[in-house]
Amino acid sequence: MSSIIPGFEYDIFISYRHNDNRSGWVTEFVKALEEELASTIKEPVSVYFDSNPHDGLLETHNVNKSLEGKLKCLIFIPVISQTYCDIKSFAWEHEFCAFNKLTKEDQFGRDIKFSNGNVASRILPVKIHDLDQEDKKLLETELGGVLRAVDFIYKESGVNRPLKPSDSKYENLNKTDYRNQVNKVANAVKEIISSIKTPLSGNSKPTGPPAQGRKSIERKIKISGKPLKVFYAVFILIILFLGARFLFKYSLSEESSKNRYKKNITVKPVAYEWYMKAEFRENPYDKKALDSCIFFLTKAIETDSLFALAHAELSMVYSFKNYFHDTTGGYNEKAFIEAEKSLYMNPDLAEGYLARAYCTWNLQDKFPHEKVIREYKKAIALKPDLAEAYHYLGVVYFHIGLVQESFKAYNKALQINPDNKIAALELASCYFFSGKKTDLDKMEDIIEQTPEHLITKHMTNFWAIALIELDRLPEAENILSVASKKDSLDLLFKSAYAILLAKKGDKAGASKQIESCEKINLNKGQSHIHHVVYQLGEAYALLGDYQKSVDKLTWAADNGFPNYPYFRDDPMLTSLHQFAPYNELLEKLHIKWEKFRKIANE
Repeated sequence: MSSIIPGFEYDIFISYRHNDNRSGWVTEFVKALEEELASTIKEPVSVYFDSNPHDGLLETHNVNKSLEGKLKCLIFIPVISQTYCDIKSFAWEHEFCAFNKLTKEDQFGRDIKFSNGNVASRILPVKIHDLDQEDKKLLETELGGVLRAVDFIYKESGVNRPLKPSDSKYENLNKTDYRNQVNKVANAVKEIISSIKTPLSGNSKPTGPPAQGRKSIERKIKISGKPLKVFYAVFILIILFLGARFLFKYSLSEESSKNRYKKNITVKPVAYEWYMKAEFRENPYDKKALDSCIFFLTKAIETDSLFALAHAELSMVYSFKNYFHDTTGGYNEKAFIEAEKSLYMNPDLAEGYLARAYCTWNLQDKFPHEKVIREYKKAIALKPDLAEAYHYLGVVYFHIGLVQESFKAYNKALQINPDNKIAALELASCYFFSGKKTDLDKMEDIIEQTPEHLITKHMTNFWAIALIELDRLPEAENILSVASKKDSLDLLFKSAYAILLAKKGDKAGASKQIESCEKINLNKGQSHIHHVVYQLGEAYALLGDYQKSVDKLTWAADNGFPNYPYFRDDPMLTSLHQFAPYNELLEKLHIKWEKFRKIANE
């Protein structure tokens, strides 16, 4: 089967060291790639893959001539391993280096420019091992730039091997999924082929008037004064158009890109390496991981103090520490300072607005919802594909009762980054706070499909409350019992247990759980303490102590959780509907809710 583009033998050439296919890895990869290409690109894509050593060539054959036809392909995919970068090897000399030379001489060149200004190489490396520095340097010298590869590497402590389809991404330190990586390769192939085809189709037909028509136009210009004025006007418009086009092309040019890169990232590669180490390890719920991130980002900033993006990322890490682990450690103040530094260095840095919004929305600052919504929207306006801004905007929305807006924000975050497992899980929060039984069923589907180690304390708690609302008390008790054994001091589980016991009619047991929670200083608890206090309000309502219930609900509403629809529809609060202070609270929350809706729709 020939190439999609006339004049080429194949669309893709797979190059590899045959030692790397003894286990069949390369054969399996090629098969998976062909299946993915079939579902990604409309036309059939031809792939040259030699499963036999040296392509059946003998020493008496002219290697360069024999391979020249097969190397006449659009895209070259080398499987980069610990043995591939060997200047004496067949794959390196007669395939990799040969193709690199050939592409520099054909009509398309090695590097293809996309319509959005980005540039991609027709050499699309697939990497199955972390490389020695010497091998990496050899590759980058041949490529004439930084190695950009799609990684198929499984990493554990002391392990460096090819990623397999059966490997779990959650056990892999690289957090990569085999199918997703194959999809990335297929999408890259599609982009390159589409960009090659576009100029071909655009130049297939001659443009402009026929020769006879042009002569007629020339005669009119010479004879008539009026057409001459028209000609000058058209000429000036053409000059203006070409000037605008030049400026636009410069804005997408390599030099312009470098300037933007220097402004937004860093000119110091070492600083960027420190930054990427932090980016790789970042996990809001893992205290040790966050401590590592702080170390790496501090190193990045020490290397380049003007690295605005590193300051913004350090702000986010400090905020995670404050929000999830330690509200008394001064991390909130540190987060705000780093966010401000990032915006001072680059006032148009979307990540800076994201960081400032996230660190402002906390217990110490009384959760300024309106301000934070506008900050997230500013970040999105500057960078529409900033998935985290949509994600955290969705978190704010469900806290203030804008469930539909929260759904939209989460779905947009997942559209941009389908691998955001935390955002995918937090969709369950939207279903929980919608207050509808049918939505609780959807919440159950999400939780059942989520690996256990990804389910947070918050989500465990919400699911237990949902089961209580559905009168599935034994299931709720089992979940809370297991969770409490893991962390007997967690206030979310204690307050949820109080609700469960009150629902079962165990007033003494419920009161004991409430008393245990009441001993804390609410102003020094974790940032999500409003959920604990709200749940105490639910427990008091079930026990018949309506005034204490409203007191707790009011505190929760004033400290980050003014969720009017949930307060109104919560089945645990049905007994309060005839209690005047509760209805007064609902009226105040309704006014705020209407205001929030207007701000969300700005």
